[in-house]
Amino acid sequence: MTAMTTAAAPTTTAAAAADSKAPGFLDGKKAGSIQNVVVRLEGLAIMAIALTAYFMALGGSGGFLAATFLLPDIAIAAWLINPRIGALAYNSAHTYLAGGLLGAVGFALGSTVMLQLGVIWAAHVGFDRALGYGLKYGDATFFDTHLGRI
Repeated sequence: MTAMTTAAAPTTTAAAAADSKAPGFLDGKKAGSIQNVVVRLEGLAIMAIALTAYFMALGGSGGFLAATFLLPDIAIAAWLINPRIGALAYNSAHTYLAGGLLGAVGFALGSTVMLQLGVIWAAHVGFDRALGYGLKYGDATFFDTHLGRI
């Protein structure tokens, strides 16, 4: 009876950690991991949908898109203050939430320009994700992201 109890004991933390290194375990920080590929494909899809909405549904122009597409990258300048503030600013400007909120406010107010900026913002974030640029860590370099090292 003692042998059965020992055999059925829960795995230890060390054993669980060892299992995570087993062949086939998916590590999201590796550039070729399935999670990384899925996030990149999702980013590409969001970018395509946002740009289609911008041109087809909102009647956007290529000039306005070109002038505003990289605006979220202004947040990179906060990295000059320190990495923690830089990561906070970059991550705030590089989530779908920011563009979604801007687009929702534009929709509520009937502002086509705000709505266009919201979908451009979403397209920018999707573009970054498709290229492998992820959210930043405040205690790391700019090149260390939730998608792995750039």
